[in-house]
Amino acid sequence: MQISSMSVFDYVSIVGHYNKIQSGPTIDPRILERGYDETTLAMMRAKIQKETSALTSLNIKFGRPIEEFEYTKLGYVLTLYRAYSKTGVLPFSGNLADQPAQIIEIFNTLESLDLEVQQRHNAEMDRKSKKERNRGRR
Repeated sequence: MQISSMSVFDYVSIVGHYNKIQSGPTIDPRILERGYDETTLAMMRAKIQKETSALTSLNIKFGRPIEEFEYTKLGYVLTLYRAYSKTGVLPFSGNLADQPAQIIEIFNTLESLDLEVQQRHNAEMDRKSKKERNRGRR
């Protein structure tokens, strides 16, 4: 049994919204200026939806498009977390035990998400370096 001050809904919303931010805009706004018709845009959106709905993050497999996930306070908690991670100063007065339990859980979730992004980046760099070494052998 796990006791948590953060609901499952909030946890999934944070993970989904964070990944939405990491993935950036799904369709480049400049494409819309080029005059593509609605059929082409619908096909592009369907392709993106298919790709993003297969996302797994922090052991959560997202079955819906990531664009649908929203945690309204994410900007606020990200600002608190980034300030804490840079300076080590906790967001509220007092020591760690005096901090609200929910903010500490959110910080732990954001830290795990940052680590996951870093691991993906490192794996991608490893793949690229192996590819380059294999090209040099030919």
